[in-house]
Amino acid sequence: MGTFLVRVKQVRWYQWLFTALILLYIVYVALSYLYLPGKLKQVAETDIAGRIGRNISAERISFNPFTLSLTIEGFLVSDQPGKPLVGWQRLFVNFSLLKSLFKWEIALDEFSIDRPEINIEKNGDRFNFSDIIDRLDTETAPEPAEKKSGRLALEIADSAIHQGVFRYADLSGATPARSDLNDVTLQVTDLYLATGDEKLNPFDLTAKIPGGGNVRLSGEYRIDPLHVDARITADAVQLATFSGFVENALPVKIGNGLLSLDTRLLLEKKNGIQMQLDQGRLEVSDLALDDDVSDPPMLRGQSIKVDGLSLDLQQRSVSVQNVALDGIRTHQWRDAAGKFRYEHLLAVHDSKEMPGAAPGKDTTAPWNIRIKQISLKNGTLDFSDQNEAITRDHALSDITADLENFSLTPETPISVQLSTLLDEKGKIQADGTLVLSPFSMNLNYKIDDLQLPPFAEYLETSTYLKIENGGLSITGSASMNNPAGSTLKAGLNLSVDGLQIQDTRTGSPLFNLGTFALKDLNLDAAARTIAVVSVDLEKPEVFAAISPEKTMNLATLFKPRGAASPQVKSGVKSSRETQSPPWKVSILKIRSQNGTAHFSDSSVTPTFTTGLEDIVLNADRITAKGPEPIPFSLTGKIDKYAPLAVKGTLSPLDRQPGFALTSTLEGFEMPTLSPYSAALIGNDLDSGRLSLNLDYRLQDRKLKGKNNIVAKNLYLGEKAPGKPAVNAPVALGLALLRNLDGVIDLDVGVAGDLDDPGFSVSGIIAKALVNVIVKAAASPFKLLGALVGGGENLGEIEFAQGLGSLTSDGEARLKKLSEALAKRPQLALQIQGNASESEDGPALKALQVLKQAAAARNISPAEFQAAAGNTDWWKVSENRDILETLNNALGLPGVPDRTRQVQTEKPSLQGDPLTEEVYRRLYSDVVAAQTIDTEMLLSLADSRALSIKQYLVDVLGLDHKRVSVTKARETDLTGRTLTLGIDAM
Repeated sequence: MGTFLVRVKQVRWYQWLFTALILLYIVYVALSYLYLPGKLKQVAETDIAGRIGRNISAERISFNPFTLSLTIEGFLVSDQPGKPLVGWQRLFVNFSLLKSLFKWEIALDEFSIDRPEINIEKNGDRFNFSDIIDRLDTETAPEPAEKKSGRLALEIADSAIHQGVFRYADLSGATPARSDLNDVTLQVTDLYLATGDEKLNPFDLTAKIPGGGNVRLSGEYRIDPLHVDARITADAVQLATFSGFVENALPVKIGNGLLSLDTRLLLEKKNGIQMQLDQGRLEVSDLALDDDVSDPPMLRGQSIKVDGLSLDLQQRSVSVQNVALDGIRTHQWRDAAGKFRYEHLLAVHDSKEMPGAAPGKDTTAPWNIRIKQISLKNGTLDFSDQNEAITRDHALSDITADLENFSLTPETPISVQLSTLLDEKGKIQADGTLVLSPFSMNLNYKIDDLQLPPFAEYLETSTYLKIENGGLSITGSASMNNPAGSTLKAGLNLSVDGLQIQDTRTGSPLFNLGTFALKDLNLDAAARTIAVVSVDLEKPEVFAAISPEKTMNLATLFKPRGAASPQVKSGVKSSRETQSPPWKVSILKIRSQNGTAHFSDSSVTPTFTTGLEDIVLNADRITAKGPEPIPFSLTGKIDKYAPLAVKGTLSPLDRQPGFALTSTLEGFEMPTLSPYSAALIGNDLDSGRLSLNLDYRLQDRKLKGKNNIVAKNLYLGEKAPGKPAVNAPVALGLALLRNLDGVIDLDVGVAGDLDDPGFSVSGIIAKALVNVIVKAAASPFKLLGALVGGGENLGEIEFAQGLGSLTSDGEARLKKLSEALAKRPQLALQIQGNASESEDGPALKALQVLKQAAAARNISPAEFQAAAGNTDWWKVSENRDILETLNNALGLPGVPDRTRQVQTEKPSLQGDPLTEEVYRRLYSDVVAAQTIDTEMLLSLADSRALSIKQYLVDVLGLDHKRVSVTKARETDLTGRTLTLGIDAM
């Protein structure tokens, strides 16, 4: 023991120091190998795991006390099975003791991580690590700010990340969006981090993108104050990898696309985060964007190049030298409901504050965007319509566009040039300038030879019209310069060549047009005016037709509409009440040359056809509203030869319908109207030429017209089968109206109301004309009387009682009738006698007594009456014995008895008066005792008819062929007046 103590005392101090150091080193090594790894693992898996609420595991932790290096292998922070929040295969840190001591900083010779893995998920506004942040925030109390003393520096000689994996998933949208960065490699040398130090540190980061492509970020950086100056390059990055993120913002899928990028990034912290991109170049090739429908594709692009890209986040500015788009092809459609394919892309989303913006900073301020040149070539826009009635697709091909100085800066003009082909033939061009804020434009445009048949189906959806041929050309300009509202001004010249339109119901042509030219149309939206210098039509051709059902093709061109729109709710103004002021339309001239109008009517048999050719139409100063009427004229030839001329005025458009016109037609061949005459009067027209002078006025929907109608040699033809609409002696009426020259000259007035459902111009004219003819046939002898003056009825001849000879008045009437018939050579008289027992009976009985008395003298009744002179024969004394004989033969009272009776009744009568009264009564009784039979009346009637014919033929010289006598019939005996009949020969 003593020896040991002695030896201990003999040990020198440096030996004790060396021994202590060895012991400390042994303890240090022991702790490094045996205690420190376990303690670190315990702290990580227990303490840290408890604080963050996640399981943490490390397969192996080791510390090399000789090299001062720490290795952590198999480290994981749990999140989901098979997918940790954070983890790595191996982390290696090598501490430099000498450098740390000499530089008085934390110095590492190496810091590296092998196969690190980070998995971030976002759901709504929460991340899969948000709960960790929440726990740490509640556990950590804020510490009072202290003034910094000195600086804290970290230097890493060599830092690297090898084969890292970063996965990000956004589960916020309807479709989960995922993006992976694989094989991330980061190599940084001489990394230096220090507060308040200006030293910049180089770095180089590369990563492989799943699906293909590489990303590299290299440059210099500083942590505090933040400064990053780096070059970002990307090569052949497959954009489809990031499709999910796009789908969460827009209903668009990225099916393909390779991204290449090269730009400089400058990131600094000066009064907030400042970020700039400079010298940028971006290219996307083989881009494929789709919505829910992949066929046809929504958008395909061969190449999109952006050169000279610069971005300043704080200044909110973007500038680009050139944007070049090549081979962009998109397909647009309109669905059955009328909505376009891209409408869902234009939905407005709520804006959110940009990350990194300083709190309270106005992020709604407009961005200053400038693009020096935007060019598009080989562009294509395909269009289809899903309306079942539309079967043809359309395309804008070979689209070339150039925009210069594109900018959102107010009052900055943008130069625009555009050209394209519509359906591979119609060339469309436009050039000019645009200003986006406030919006204004000045554009010139041109459309060459746009074929119209490909668009026929759009017209057919609402009409029965089909475009068979036609080309459209337009040159014009448009401008809008007032920022306060819509002040569109436009001017154009338009022409349509070779237009042919067909009626889809019949397959027949409806409208042809050689050339339509609209010159100098000027539109001013602010003034609501449309002014046109001239409208010219060359060779217009119209085909009007009436069907067997009596419907006009031109009046039924529009297809029936669907159900009526719902009624406007109470308290809501209708569109009529809230509509804008009407537009003012004016056309200086309308000219139409070499026109043709065809007309056919299948409602009559045979079908009626006619045409108006060589039509020339002129109208001047057409206005929508104004005090002056619009003058117009129209000329043409009906059926090639009959000239038609119309001249007059039209009311302004706001007072339509309204007009005043005069019209003339000469030499129209009337037999072509036989289908109508057959249906109307039951006869074809054998011959006739028609001339018209018309004067018509339409005002306040009331029509008034004067028609001077001249028909020469109008004669009826054969009887038509069927029952005519008018049951009247039309042939007689025409014969009555026709003069010696074969001319019918009529003045017919018409009137009508357009609001009358049965209104028809042709109908009221035909009705008025037929009424004239029917009226003439109904009162022919009044018309004949009007021809010779006086207008008396020359068709009635009255005879004296019991006599068959004409009176002087009868002869005078027949003389006038003969003169009238001389003016109407196509008329023939029909005479039938008449008599009446009531009117002619007493005279006939007296005549019988006269005949009996004359027979007693053996002389004729005329001689017997002549012998008596002006006195009644029975008053002559020499004839009293004959009267007494006739009286006695009848067994009537004799002279003595009658004398006593008279003396008794009239005692004052004596002498000759008494004798005369006795024989008067005797004569009256003898006459009354006579018998009149029907044969006597018929004989009297026939003798009267014969007297008329003989006077007309023998005395007045009327052709006997024009006078016929019909034997009287007992049922026709009505009186002493003969009513003549008349008919056409």
